[in-house]
Amino acid sequence: MKNPILHIPSVISQSCFTDVDGGVVDIKESEINYFYLLLFLYTEELLKQTPNLLLKNGNRYYLNELIPFESVKIELNEFQQYGVVDNHKYDGVKQFIDNLSELFININLFRKNKEKDVECIKMIESHCWDSTLLTINFTKEFVKELIGVEKFFMEVDLNNLFKLSGGKSKPLYLLLKDYSRSGNKDLSEEELTVLIGKIPQKDRFENIINQINDVTDIKITYEVVGKKKKTYKFKIKNKVNLKSTSKKKKEEINTDIMEKSKKKIQQMKNKGKKFDNEDGYLQTIYKNELEKSKPSKSQTELDELIDRIKKQFEGKFDKNGVKIPTFCFYYSEYSNLPIFINNENKLTDNYDVFTSNSLETLNQINDWIENDEFKCNLYWGDGYSKSLSKVCLLSEEELRSRGMI
Repeated sequence: MKNPILHIPSVISQSCFTDVDGGVVDIKESEINYFYLLLFLYTEELLKQTPNLLLKNGNRYYLNELIPFESVKIELNEFQQYGVVDNHKYDGVKQFIDNLSELFININLFRKNKEKDVECIKMIESHCWDSTLLTINFTKEFVKELIGVEKFFMEVDLNNLFKLSGGKSKPLYLLLKDYSRSGNKDLSEEELTVLIGKIPQKDRFENIINQINDVTDIKITYEVVGKKKKTYKFKIKNKVNLKSTSKKKKEEINTDIMEKSKKKIQQMKNKGKKFDNEDGYLQTIYKNELEKSKPSKSQTELDELIDRIKKQFEGKFDKNGVKIPTFCFYYSEYSNLPIFINNENKLTDNYDVFTSNSLETLNQINDWIENDEFKCNLYWGDGYSKSLSKVCLLSEEELRSRGMI
């Protein structure tokens, strides 16, 4: 499944929805996810079915306005595959898109693009449903703001947005991500209220900031200056990750899951279900089952990070020693003991546990890297502990040959 990378123009990330009378319409946390995933799916499909929609001029692309925009078909199971709905419950998505068709979007609220005014645009030209198949056409005015924008846009991995909880953290993340290159953004109290609604008390606002720092690709700090007229002064940095340079292998068919998917198709046929496109339906079931079988994204990224750390120690220790070589971290603010990653993906010193899952562990290590505090050392254990096999620098075959397992 393709990573949901969306180019979001500043005029859209700095926007709000309004009704026909111009009143601001608040949308729920889940609806923010629906909106941006809808834009991603629409853009992908539109560019696929209209290859000449973008014209190239040097290194830049611009929209070919002579080509009519065709309607796009989107299967709602893609909202399930990208994790914004659970258990194939699409009523919320359908209701949101129905409501969206009646709304307008006020774009460029904070005038980052000074070449444009604040503008109110109708978004959806038409849409209809065939069970879980959406046919949708956005207005030409909205598509011109969404696709082929030459400047004032950002590239966002929507997984960062989806991981955030709360209707205030998501628009704040998108705004600050848009300023991550310049590194700072000042917002008046009035502007921040337009963006996220009523500003919460300090403790709750701190929780929003901490959540953005913990689960997304940016790190922010802020201060509030002024008493009568408050200004929120944000500093933003993009996080630095240890990136894998390995190329992705061509995905192979998982025969067990394919057989399971075929059995599901047969069971449905036995119950009288008829398919217009049986192969397409089989592929949909297969993809859904494959996603269910995969480890979480954070677990996969943590495992890849562990593998890269292990490679740093290759050839730097005697494999025939009496003790067991592992890697560990030393951070006195946590513990005076060495800290390991256990088999539950938690940071622990074997007495206390400092993170509760793979995502928290990954974020903590990334935080150390970001702040130039990454300290990883070789540690010799007196014996083999199965709970710490993730950080062991010997393979299972090497451990067996030494009678350790």
